[in-house]
Amino acid sequence: MFYAVDPELQSIFKIQNWSGEMTQVEHDYMLWVDANLGAMKTDFSIVRTLNYEIVPTSSGKFLATVTMEYQHKGVFDWRTTRYRSYTRVYVPSGSKFISALGTMEKDKSSVPGKVDVGSENGKEWFGGFISIEPGRTGRLSFTYLLPDRINKQIELGQYSLLLQKQLGLVDMGLKVKLNFDRPILSAFPGEEKEKHGDNLYEFSGLIKTDREFIVKF
Repeated sequence: MFYAVDPELQSIFKIQNWSGEMTQVEHDYMLWVDANLGAMKTDFSIVRTLNYEIVPTSSGKFLATVTMEYQHKGVFDWRTTRYRSYTRVYVPSGSKFISALGTMEKDKSSVPGKVDVGSENGKEWFGGFISIEPGRTGRLSFTYLLPDRINKQIELGQYSLLLQKQLGLVDMGLKVKLNFDRPILSAFPGEEKEKHGDNLYEFSGLIKTDREFIVKF
């Protein structure tokens, strides 16, 4: 990441996507941000898989669910402990929080933790705490309604999604499942089996950089 006091130089960094800013888009967007609260190097032992899914509702809106699966491959040692994260997910402005699963009151607790909700940088965000013991797998998810403007974009024939990767994260698994209420004509990236014509778009792979998805109807 780069920052310059000189506005002209900073604009070059922004154009090159080196400035570390949240990208401002009018279509669907998601950024998952973990904050390691353990003050050790436990991130090195965590294998992440991000799942993003949308489904239509009876009211004509679309319900989104984003889930992170954390596999803790480490053990307790001089640099590794339980993984403790206060996590935020940033989503399009106008999104409405519905529910969360996996938040914890404290380490090893079965009591659900509180979910914080706010607005920042032109985005809505939802946040909560999770803790994963070494050798265990934890999951944290947030469900919310997408804003009306995304429904209108779909009605006009195109859905776009930008998944922005957290800065400093090397890579993680990615699964995308988009269920629409109309047949898909084309999509980028293409599906593995290129089965356009149904209402469902599916993608799986790795996210090593920001990824954009475009589906046309």
